[in-house]
Amino acid sequence: MIARRPIAWASTQVVVAAVLLGVVLGNLSGARTRARFDWTSTGLHRLSPRTEQLLAHLDGRYEIVLAIDRAGVDRASYDAVIDLFSNLSRRSDHVGFRTVDVGQAGGRSQFEALVSRLRDRDRPAAIEQAGLLAASLDRLDRVGVQLADLRTRLETLAESVPTDRADAGAIRRFLQQAGALAGAQGQQTRSLAAEARPPLAPEGSELPDTPRLRDQLVPEFERLRTQVDTLATQLGRYASTDAMPEESRTIAGAMSRELTQMRDDLAAQTDLLRRLEAPPVFRVAAALEAGEACIVIGPPGAGLTAIDRQALFPPVQSLSGAGVAVAGEVARRAEDLVAIALTTLTSPSRPIVVFVHAEIEPLVLTSPSFEQLIEHARLRGLDVIEWATITRPEPPGIEAINPDALRPVVYLVISPNSVAPSPGQDPEMSGARRATRLAATLSALIERGESVLLSVNPSIFPTYGDTDPIAAVLAPFGLKALTGSPLVAQRATQRGLEPGTTLIARGTPGEHPLQRALRDLPTMLLWPIAIDVSPTPGVKTVDLLNVAGGDGLWMENQWIALWQVQAGATSPDVTFDPARDARRPTYTLAAAAERRTGGGPTQRVVLVGSNGWALDRVAQPRAAVDGRLVAVHPGNLELFDACVSWLAGADDEIARGVSGSGAPLIRPLDDTSLSRLRWLAIAGMPMLILLAGVVYRVVKG
Repeated sequence: MIARRPIAWASTQVVVAAVLLGVVLGNLSGARTRARFDWTSTGLHRLSPRTEQLLAHLDGRYEIVLAIDRAGVDRASYDAVIDLFSNLSRRSDHVGFRTVDVGQAGGRSQFEALVSRLRDRDRPAAIEQAGLLAASLDRLDRVGVQLADLRTRLETLAESVPTDRADAGAIRRFLQQAGALAGAQGQQTRSLAAEARPPLAPEGSELPDTPRLRDQLVPEFERLRTQVDTLATQLGRYASTDAMPEESRTIAGAMSRELTQMRDDLAAQTDLLRRLEAPPVFRVAAALEAGEACIVIGPPGAGLTAIDRQALFPPVQSLSGAGVAVAGEVARRAEDLVAIALTTLTSPSRPIVVFVHAEIEPLVLTSPSFEQLIEHARLRGLDVIEWATITRPEPPGIEAINPDALRPVVYLVISPNSVAPSPGQDPEMSGARRATRLAATLSALIERGESVLLSVNPSIFPTYGDTDPIAAVLAPFGLKALTGSPLVAQRATQRGLEPGTTLIARGTPGEHPLQRALRDLPTMLLWPIAIDVSPTPGVKTVDLLNVAGGDGLWMENQWIALWQVQAGATSPDVTFDPARDARRPTYTLAAAAERRTGGGPTQRVVLVGSNGWALDRVAQPRAAVDGRLVAVHPGNLELFDACVSWLAGADDEIARGVSGSGAPLIRPLDDTSLSRLRWLAIAGMPMLILLAGVVYRVVKG
């Protein structure tokens, strides 16, 4: 008994030492490897495919600096953000991360050192821009002197008008007024130049605030250019009027040409100022001045950007009250924000999205229907423009936000309600006429080789035997939207079987970037329309969304009565009629196509068989599921993000994002899988019982 005690003690020591050694080796291995296994129900430590893809394509060193007062944020939110940023740093050698607690004295000094480092990094660029702005101010000075001289010459010219002319008084007043205008503009111009010079040479280590001065000078140059143009036009008309004195006409003509040259110089200077990009440190100036910031610093030449503090650390009371795990939701938001920041730095030429429609009133930017979508787009660095073709037939100018024409432009076309009558006495405002005019605009975009995403509505034209002019525009791509027969699904309700015009489509599996991003994601479509995809020489097409057919789903030919239910009409009795309607085993509801014409760049288009899929009430709703706040229809926002990136030629950015990767998915069963499950249910259990009996007999003999 006594001999056993040392043996037991030694065995215990060996076991404890082995366990400790295993723990140490496990921690060392975990610190040196990027492999992480996320067993949490909320997927707290699992990055989205889009973030993983972004990290894989990084080049150079990116540093995330979180400078914040730890006492001022929720502990669970702070820990979740720290874990996420640390995870990013572990996953990629190109990402670094550090924290600064500005609530401590040492942290404040570190933050001040960071601000100083960022200033010194961008000081050469700021000084160079200050030199360019100083040259612009010199130009303003010269224009002021020229205008003052012009005033003197105009006054002299007015005095030389012969007094024996009946209109001598009127001519003199005109020349004197022109001289007064030139003098006033000259004095104002010189005063502006004098006031703007001191900020270009700040005291101490401060940088010249070139973005603010640029934003101040651009409208002033534009205003001055307009005034000079007006004066040149007036003097030109005077010089071309035969009734005016010959000598004064010659002098006025020379002045008009001089002013025209001055106007062109001012226009060129204005364009140069618009092209000046703010040094990166000024993009985060507001965050730095606030004393707390989350800064993403790129390698030399890539710049830097800031993540909004309120967006990074949102209020948690509402999340907790809804039963949402705070850490998981905050981590997902933080991942989305840092992915956007890295994308902005790696791809500074962000797309411009132009919403094109033929509505009489503004539809997108001033409507609550797209408010969250617009915010979603702008958060990702996209500029959004609305083009109402009825009130403004000409394309909107984008030179101010795209002076170098380097940013890709994507047109999102929203089809009108072709059934709508004219709201007034003008027949040109009917839905059918507006659809025809929008089709002409869409055709012009396609002929110019623009990238277009077209969303279609049911169309009244096929009901009269005509071709839908909007759907016909994409015929050269092999895409045909069957807008004359939208899909109707029969559903069981408390009142019995009723027709429905809403479907949940799924992303089509495949290897195309869009297919990988949308695979199996549920996407809600209002008034869905089937699409025929035909092989076309020189065109590559791919299906994006589809839905399986069945007895309760068909293409309804007599849909107008059902459409008018939205306006309060009595619900019609709509049933499948094999004489006029059609069924298919599968319906394609969205497709993409690209072609190369004339050796030029590739043109891409996307056709979506629904017009309301991007509405906030369709794409934005979220629900709490098992402690996670997930999108109800995650495919809708993924469709928007992926299509904009693909149409802009940014294929490397296409991957499933945070909203899509966090959604719980139940994949639809195909016929093969369904057959296997049926056979397993029928024969699996009996075979298992027989196998168990055989094993029992073998063991027992």
